[in-house]
Amino acid sequence: MKDKRGIVLTVTVRPRAHQQKIEKIDSTTYKVSVHSPPLKGKANQEVIKLLASYFKLPPSRLKILKGQKTSQKLIRLETRRLEALSSRKGKARL
Repeated sequence: MKDKRGIVLTVTVRPRAHQQKIEKIDSTTYKVSVHSPPLKGKANQEVIKLLASYFKLPPSRLKILKGQKTSQKLIRLETRRLEALSSRKGKARL
């Protein structure tokens, strides 16, 4: 989904995973597995770093809009480039 400042993704986070990976469900829905536990924002930081790497954006261009303390999050990518979403397909192990 697009808003005035960029593209908003729906992200489900799986903390304490054995493997870091990003799974694309549809064009704006992703499932992200991270090593970090959901304590003191560590998992959120790791999610931002992984997604930034995945979309080839600096981490400062991603912001958690909703879901700081839950596994369901809305994350804004501050970019106008829709190709950032469409060029990425399937699963990625990081």
